[in-house]
Amino acid sequence: MAWNKQMGKDCRGVAAIEFAMIAPVLIMILFGISAYGIYFSAVSSLQELTADAARASVAGVSATERQTIVTNYVAQSSPNYRLLSRSTITVTTAPFPGDPTRYSVTLRTDISNLPLQMTTGFFPMPSAVIQRTAVVRIGGY
Repeated sequence: MAWNKQMGKDCRGVAAIEFAMIAPVLIMILFGISAYGIYFSAVSSLQELTADAARASVAGVSATERQTIVTNYVAQSSPNYRLLSRSTITVTTAPFPGDPTRYSVTLRTDISNLPLQMTTGFFPMPSAVIQRTAVVRIGGY
């Protein structure tokens, strides 16, 4: 009987046991936040690069010249985006379907080499292939 009464009052080590139970969950949540943060940052960087490349394409006179401008712009500007690798970015340019006054620029990249993208076994991640498109009007308003 004395042992049972003493057992109920002795709280040493309870915090360590609670921490051992909660810590793995908290660590997984932190990894998830970090992984999704990196993913959304890469998506935002690709969208910004796509929009800037589309704006740069307006300076071209022909479709070939516009494609050259976009390709050169992406090659020169992609090092400014730490999460994007120039070697994995594919550039596609074309007049906008159905409207010859618009021009479409599409960039596609694979971010599977980024840190924390390898954690897909722990929690679901979006596709590592990201594609963004920007459309600009050619020749003013």
